[in-house]
Amino acid sequence: MKSFQFVLFLTVILFGSCTNYVNPFDNPELTWIEVASGERQCIAPTYPSLENATDLLSRNGIEVFESTTLNFPVCEACSCPTGTVYQAQIRLLDFDKAEGLGWSERDSVDN
Repeated sequence: MKSFQFVLFLTVILFGSCTNYVNPFDNPELTWIEVASGERQCIAPTYPSLENATDLLSRNGIEVFESTTLNFPVCEACSCPTGTVYQAQIRLLDFDKAEGLGWSERDSVDN
């Protein structure tokens, strides 16, 4: 009987704790946005670094909570995109202001 109670206790602890899990990426007050470093290769980038891109947000009163750089493989022709995308997490209330600065909603939460 004691082993059954112990197994039941472990089951409740292990599986019950999973239902209280809060994903840190699912904050309804925050959202992820992104912007390409530049329009195309062979053209000077609009944002040469992540710091340049997030500084624009900060100068416009948008607090950046997290930021990251993604580099995608692309062709090497001048007509190809740069392959560098900057992402930032901001307050959802600031999204319209960021969109006006050229940022857009992030396509996915996978990096």
